[in-house]
Amino acid sequence: GSHHRGLRHTATEAAMALLVRLAEALADADASRARLARQSVVSSAAKKPRSQAAAASRAELEALDADAAALREMVLSLVEGVFIERYRDTLYEVRALSLTTLGRCIVLLPADLLDDRFTKYLGWMLNDAAPAVRTAAVVALGAVYKSAAQASRLDGLANFSQRFEPRIAEMCLDVDSRASVEAIKLLNTLHDAGHLADPDGATRQALAVLQLDEPQQLRALAPLLKKYLGAAAEAPPAEARAKKRKRRGSGAGGAASAAAPLAKLASLAHSTAGSLSRLDGVCARVNRPLHEGGLSWKNKTRPYPFECGWMSPRGAPAGTPLL
Repeated sequence: GSHHRGLRHTATEAAMALLVRLAEALADADASRARLARQSVVSSAAKKPRSQAAAASRAELEALDADAAALREMVLSLVEGVFIERYRDTLYEVRALSLTTLGRCIVLLPADLLDDRFTKYLGWMLNDAAPAVRTAAVVALGAVYKSAAQASRLDGLANFSQRFEPRIAEMCLDVDSRASVEAIKLLNTLHDAGHLADPDGATRQALAVLQLDEPQQLRALAPLLKKYLGAAAEAPPAEARAKKRKRRGSGAGGAASAAAPLAKLASLAHSTAGSLSRLDGVCARVNRPLHEGGLSWKNKTRPYPFECGWMSPRGAPAGTPLL
């Protein structure tokens, strides 16, 4: 590579732009081939298939196969010949650009690139010294996971998730606020995809951002916290039936059920706050993003258990003592 920083950066930009265009062309070619193959199957199933149309369809499929093979070779050549060299460049802008491009290509070509051989680079760069590079890596991973979930290809990320989940959880407390926000969002995506080996442990680790009182990080944490606490409100069917029978003889059952997520939150918040004297402030910081971030449950048919006490937007002020 060139020792001239500007030349190296410009050359990498050109190569990465070419790589994305080739990946897009290959994705289109694969989609066209799949569509034509389905049409050929339908035509061949007809009672009197037209030999001329079938021959033309075969010829078009062969042409698409040849185009796709050439494009695939060029894409892999650029990944192995350019990306592998530039993702570890001394210039952090080049590293970030390379990771963003790889993430985009994995989303476009999951059949070819959604593999540990390529995703490992995104995982490795979660430890980069430059905040922009760590952010680029975690943003790329968020796009990859969402795309894989939509295409039912999450199995290709099983090993990656197992290996890098601890680092993703650690990044929720990254010194760079944007990297921290994106890591929290990625953790939420992993939770939705069912790819968290220890959801409770990862959530507890992410909850430590409550000490920072940063609005962006708190808003990013709100969906994850909502799911985590919501699980406490949903008892197993047998247990729910037992509680229902118990409530018939006592009016305290409903309050106990509603208090379950609050008790879970209190445990989490206390472990984060470090002392009961600081618990009020932690709870207030949770309350704000949950309701100001568009996550109010007051319009639900079934009221969310948080609609009581300090968690309710109509309840006591945030400074009201809990004990």
